Amino acid sequence: MCIGFLKKINNSKFIITGRFHSIFISLAKMKAFYTFESDTYKIKGLMDMIGLQDRMIDINSLKKKSILLNKFSKNEINKIKKFKKKANQAIKKFIKELKEI
Repeated sequence: MCIGFLKKINNSKFIITGRFHSIFISLAKMKAFYTFESDTYKIKGLMDMIGLQDRMIDINSLKKKSILLNKFSKNEINKIKKFKKKANQAIKKFIKELKEI
């Protein structure tokens, strides 16, 4: 099931998701996505952290077909790359600190 899901993401032009983990997969694969605000702060917090607030949409805008579904802009790509680098550094630091315990 997971392989089929990843294959669908690879073959997609963009992703529309309300799931936190699907956003991370989209970021890792550099697949343009749109998401919705959820009942927890996780998605909004992540979008704020990366600077991709414009990727959060209201589900009613999909029903009205009033949004344009776009690929990532160069600015968004730079923000994602910066986020990935910072996250990778934080993970390495965390693992190093675990080894020191």
